[in-house]
Amino acid sequence: VVVPWGTVALARHARATHPRVLLLAQHGGAVARLTADDVAGIEVAAVTPDAATRLAARLGRPVHIVLNPIPAPAVVDGPRGSRIGMVNFCAEKGAVVFLNVAANLPDHRFVATGGWAGRAAAYPRIAGAPPNLELVPARDDMDGFYRDLAVLLVPSLVDEAFGRVAIEAALAGVPVVCTSRCPAAAWSAALVVDAPPRPDEGSDDDLHDAGRHAGVIRGFLDAVVTLADPDNHAIAAAAAQAAGAVYLGAQRRSLDALVAWLAQA
Repeated sequence: VVVPWGTVALARHARATHPRVLLLAQHGGAVARLTADDVAGIEVAAVTPDAATRLAARLGRPVHIVLNPIPAPAVVDGPRGSRIGMVNFCAEKGAVVFLNVAANLPDHRFVATGGWAGRAAAYPRIAGAPPNLELVPARDDMDGFYRDLAVLLVPSLVDEAFGRVAIEAALAGVPVVCTSRCPAAAWSAALVVDAPPRPDEGSDDDLHDAGRHAGVIRGFLDAVVTLADPDNHAIAAAAAQAAGAVYLGAQRRSLDALVAWLAQA
């Protein structure tokens, strides 16, 4: 039995009736909080090598790696987009960074989509809604969103278990700039901006404080200006697509390993 999203209660329930249960830790909260007692008698898998290493150190035993299945995007002819985008526009994902980058680059167009708990629309109101920023509703089909972008920003201020959007953008040939909190940087040829640990990782009190994250904001501004050069952008886009192709191969191998584990008696 495979239990998604690090849902410990469901995994324990499954373990009561099934001898072999695999708990899949697909988000940062599960990676950060799972304990050896939580998963006694239960196999555990993470969605990146980095997350698996962190979990294995805490649990004191090996952790499987099952890379997230991400389909290759449809090939579309025509010019690339020119906007700078963000997905999952919320405090934990670095909305304050994105807003300040947009405010400091008025000649660039920005677009953000999604958000948690209906709070996405509140951030532009809080920040005075920079006129060069458009907030669009969350959507299931992201191909069109990525086609409209020149660059994707992933300014996460908390540890990500993965950072799927970075791979999706890379596969679409969109250069990515992310923080050091995003393990998917290694699979997307992203430009990485250091986001050091916050004083209180368990609180979100400082996630709205631009001054606290001034260094991260400067790093993203520098990256966006660098990628505005056409030659730099072309190099980054080619590297992103190549990295995405490598991910697809590794993804297939990890899923083959999962199938082999499931087939064991």
